[in-house]
Amino acid sequence: MATICSFCGNKIGFWSQQISFKDGKMGEKCLIKYGMGTKWNFKPGAREYAKEHTVQEFKDLIASGKTFKDVQSKYLTDDEKKQAANDAKHDELMKKYDKMLPIFQKEATAQFSHYIFDDKRQQILQKKTFLSDPRFINYSDIISYKVNQSGHDEKKHHGITRAVVAVQLLVV
Repeated sequence: MATICSFCGNKIGFWSQQISFKDGKMGEKCLIKYGMGTKWNFKPGAREYAKEHTVQEFKDLIASGKTFKDVQSKYLTDDEKKQAANDAKHDELMKKYDKMLPIFQKEATAQFSHYIFDDKRQQILQKKTFLSDPRFINYSDIISYKVNQSGHDEKKHHGITRAVVAVQLLVV
């Protein structure tokens, strides 16, 4: 027998996310709509909240103009609270990065690899890479530096093309 979402009345698919309240279930679409989860996981504290409340209590919460985020902190463990704080800091950093990157690129004094120097702001922007988050470094925070520059440090592209051409030359 198919499971029915207590909020929208739609069927909940076998592989869909669902969360169990005391007296009903919430399907994936409603999880996303009410901010208790995403397509792939639950928000921290969502399961704990659902175990302690009924469907009607959650509907009343929504009707009062509040969201799950307003009561979420009561149901977080210490580790989840730390993670939430870190996520908030990361989101703030990414917003600042998205705002400042075009400004740094426009007003750049110099750019080396993934570092953009801005003498007007007295800062260096270390761009976001696959393994690292962006950083804003003040000139005053730099204790010392050493210039390591050789004549041809530019990135060479077409490495695969060169290898293919070399192999073709050897075959001929």
